[in-house]
This record gives sequence, structure tokens and C-alpha cells, in this order.
Amino acid sequence: MKLKFVVLILLSLIFTSCEKCSREQIQKQTPKTSDKEISIGTFNIEWLGDGYNDRIERSEEDYKNIARIIDESKCDIVGVQEIENVRALEKLIKYLPDFSFYLSRDNAPQKVGLLFRKNIKVKYLGDYSPLEVELDRTRPGIFLAVQKGDFDFIVLVVHFKATSRFDDTKEKMELSRNLRMLQAQVVSRFADSILAQNNEQDVLIIGDFNDTPKRTKFNTLVPIISNPNLSFLTSDLKSCKLQNAYTIDHIVVTQSVKQRYIENSTSLYNTYAIYPKEIAEKISDHCLVFARFDVTKPDNDPSKYFEHEKNITSK
Repeated sequence: MKLKFVVLILLSLIFTSCEKCSREQIQKQTPKTSDKEISIGTFNIEWLGDGYNDRIERSEEDYKNIARIIDESKCDIVGVQEIENVRALEKLIKYLPDFSFYLSRDNAPQKVGLLFRKNIKVKYLGDYSPLEVELDRTRPGIFLAVQKGDFDFIVLVVHFKATSRFDDTKEKMELSRNLRMLQAQVVSRFADSILAQNNEQDVLIIGDFNDTPKRTKFNTLVPIISNPNLSFLTSDLKSCKLQNAYTIDHIVVTQSVKQRYIENSTSLYNTYAIYPKEIAEKISDHCLVFARFDVTKPDNDPSKYFEHEKNITSK
């Protein structure tokens, strides 16, 4: 009995030490952003609910863990997916007092949104309904104007159609792929339309794309990959949950944004390396992906959205 007790104590100490080591390693990879940089992330928080009839039941400690990840990543803005409603984000945001948010206003059971630090200028521009390429099977996005320092840009948060276990026939699987490819075409056209207006050259598309640019067969992201105006910064990131797979959460940028990208700053907050599996799974089946950008370079296209405006912090 005594031996069993000693073993449990030792295992506890080992886990605590490993968790601390993993967290310190993450923090070294994600230095605190300053007035010279902006850190932009995307995080699918897997059915984040409001505490009532949730698909995934979470304790307050689980919400605290999610908030801790966002805070420790040092992100200034985070695109989020699979959010049930405003109340779900309010349960999370109470542990992130420096943050506010916008959430898409559609009736989908899973919504997308943007968390942002209150010292960042953000303006909600609307839900992006063209991404709902088939009613009740696909979701709209949300797009916003953002500014920090001399860097202003448009960001579109997306959640593409998944190929899931429910696609149990060849026809169903092909339909899901086709819908996702249609959404990729919409995103490609969205970026081109913004650039064609000659008012804004800085565009980011962030979110859960449910595919990887590395796929060699049935790659549904070809419309984005083949667009010379767009680049994936996250192509080489591996999944945190599936070691032999690439991440499906991405940051896509126009060429002028790429010029502000801080080399080798794309990273992934590996929740599964820090927490035991049973805790990590209560956080999400995805991990937070992020990258850092220079905000000190001269502005190439002064924003029309923040002229004579003060910082926006309202929800």
C-alpha cells in the first residue's frame, strides 16, 4: 500500500515537471508580442458550449485551460470555430479579461468568430454568406477590419466542410469534397475582389480548412493554392493529435502581408504535449495555430475603416 502511494506521488511529480517543461518550451517559442508585432492565430475549440445540453460537457477548469492556452500563446487576435453561441464565448472570455470578441450572427449550431485584445482596433464588417455554398451543410464566415500599429488588414475567419465519419459512402465523401472545393473557390475570389478594389492589399484568411495543401490526392484547396495572390504560411505544420498528418488549421495571406511575416514564427500550441489526454480532449481535438507579423513597416494602404476612429472594444 505504501509502495503504491509512493509510486502515485512520483508519477504526479513527473507529470507536473513534464507539464512545466512543455509549457516553458512553448513560451520560449512564443515570445511576448510588443508594439512592433501582431500575433495572429486560429483555434477550433470543438463544440464550445454555454453549459446547457452541450455536445462536450466542460467544467470551469476546462474553460480556464482553454483561456490559459490563448493567453500563453501571446496572440493578439484569434479566429475561433465551432462556437455554439455568444454565451459560450462569454463563459470563456471571463478568464481572458484583456480580450473581447465578435461572433457570426447566423443560425448555424457551430459559429465562427474573432477574439481580440482590447488594445487592438477591430471593426465587424459582416458575416460572409457566400461561404454557405449549400444551405444547412456549410457555414458562412465572418470578416473584419483590424489595425495594430502601421498594419491594417481584412481578416476572414472560415470553417470549411469536413469529410467525416458520416460520409460512409463514396457519393457522400465526394459531395463533402466538392462542397469544400467550392468554399475554397469562394475564398480565392474573396481575396481577389478585395485586391481588385485597390483600397486594401492586406488580406488574411484564417480558420479550419479541413484539408492540407500537402495532400497529393483529391486536394480540395487547389483554388487557393493555385492563386498567385495567396500563400499558406502553415503548410508544413504537423497535426498535434495525429503525428503523421499535417494540420488542417491554416493562416493564408496575400503577398503584401507575407512581406510583414516574421520568418519562422509560425507555430502550434501543442495541447497534447502539455496536458494528459483526458484533459487535452476537453480542450479541443484541434490545437491553436499562430504566426507573427511586423507592424512597424510603413502602411502601404491606409485603412478607410479606422479614419478618425478610436479603439473599438465593444462586443
